[in-house]
Amino acid sequence: MGIALVSEKRMGQIVAQRVRALRLAANLSQKSLAQRAGVNYSTLRLFERTGQISLFHLALLASALNRADDLLGLFKIPEVTSLAEVEAKPKIRKRGRT
Repeated sequence: MGIALVSEKRMGQIVAQRVRALRLAANLSQKSLAQRAGVNYSTLRLFERTGQISLFHLALLASALNRADDLLGLFKIPEVTSLAEVEAKPKIRKRGRT
């Protein structure tokens, strides 16, 4: 999609479309994927229709579709590649201020 700004609702819809495409490519029905993932059939139906799902259920679907690594790749902390990056890198806070 490039660098275009996308709303949170649209992000969910895009992910749902991709899950549906993966499901169809694996020749799975909604019921069979739901059973394989351990999620309610109605949860999967609602997700594919609206893009709304809990992170827990999304993780179950990702595992059932052998795409858990895709989910784990989100928010990955980049590795440092040079000494200059180490010196310029801000310290990671352990907790936030209140």
